[in-house]
Amino acid sequence: MDEKLVEQALEAYLKKENHKKERANKEAQKKLEKTLKEITTEIFASFLLAKNASRHCLSCGSVKLRVPERGIISRDEVDGETGEPVIHRYVKFYKLGQSTRNTLSDYEYRVICLNCGHTSLYRSRNVVRWHEQQKRAIQGDNAE
Repeated sequence: MDEKLVEQALEAYLKKENHKKERANKEAQKKLEKTLKEITTEIFASFLLAKNASRHCLSCGSVKLRVPERGIISRDEVDGETGEPVIHRYVKFYKLGQSTRNTLSDYEYRVICLNCGHTSLYRSRNVVRWHEQQKRAIQGDNAE
C-alpha cells in the first residue's frame, strides 16, 4: 500500500474518533449540567439545614446571606394562572479552578455574605448525592 494512502486513512480514522469523543463529552456535559440544575434554592437550603451549616457568616457573623440563582424559561410549560412561560430556578454552580474534567466534584455551590462578601463553598457532589438520597427515601416511602 502507498504510504500516503495509509497516512490519509489513519488521519480520517483519527478525525472520526476525535469527533466521537467530542460528541460524547458534550453529551456528558449536558447530563452533568442537568443534574446540577436540579438543585433549587429550597433543596440547597434543606441540605444546609440537614448538615447543620451555620446560618451566620463565618467571617463577620451577619445573617444577611445569599445564594446565587439562575433561571431557565421553559418553552413547553405555561403558568396556568398568568399564561406566562414557567421559569425553572436553580442554584448557580461554579466550576472549580482550571479543571478540564467534568464531574460533580469539579463544581461548587456558594453562599455569599451580603455584609462582608465572605463566600462559603459547598461541593456540588455532596449536595447532589444528598438530594438523590432524599429522593430515594421518598420513593421508598411511597412504595409501601
